[in-house]
Amino acid sequence: MIKSYIQFLRRRAGWMTFGLLAVTLFFGVGLWKLFGGDLRHFSAIGLKHLQMRVDTSDDLFLAAHDPELKKYRESTRIFGDDRFLVALLEFDDVFTPEHLALISRISESVGRLPGTKRVSSLTHEPLYTARGKSMANSSLSARLPGTKEEAENVRRAVLSNEMFVNNLVSDDGRHASIIVRTWPHVRGGQLDFLVNRFKQTVSLEARHIPVRFAGNHVQTIELHRA
Repeated sequence: MIKSYIQFLRRRAGWMTFGLLAVTLFFGVGLWKLFGGDLRHFSAIGLKHLQMRVDTSDDLFLAAHDPELKKYRESTRIFGDDRFLVALLEFDDVFTPEHLALISRISESVGRLPGTKRVSSLTHEPLYTARGKSMANSSLSARLPGTKEEAENVRRAVLSNEMFVNNLVSDDGRHASIIVRTWPHVRGGQLDFLVNRFKQTVSLEARHIPVRFAGNHVQTIELHRA
């Protein structure tokens, strides 16, 4: 019986295919009308219920011993899944009027780049200080120190603040970081453009000051170039 059934299907394979196409077309047109002629709604619903996931990890395509892969994974471990660009500037002493003004200028410049959501730096984060029995907060960019004495006061205030130390400035006062958080929609060519502009902007402003770059965005670009 099974053999005769299979022979029956083989003899009528063309008609069976035609019938399946006709049924598919019939229900397809019905769905198209149901969703107002826009099947994107149907696709979105289907993907939601299917719980489909696509793994686009860059490290799938690189050898485990690749040095750029190690940098990328270390960056992810430090900065998490969010999107960051980091510039680490090296000074003889961060806490001089000239160097604090430089950090402020760079922070302002990278904050204007398209795709930048937020900038964190020594001069662009609220600094909390005690005033009698109350606490006051303000960013250094609102009033940069103009003298060595004022810069020393900033040093004492900053290095006594655990939110700043080893996050935005090293405990020895020789390194300062500028961290840019980008919007989630920044991807592809727009992301490449932002990373390149960020590095160019910081390097041009810093001039002779040594700068190193890090962050998931930067390491992703390096992975693609490797």
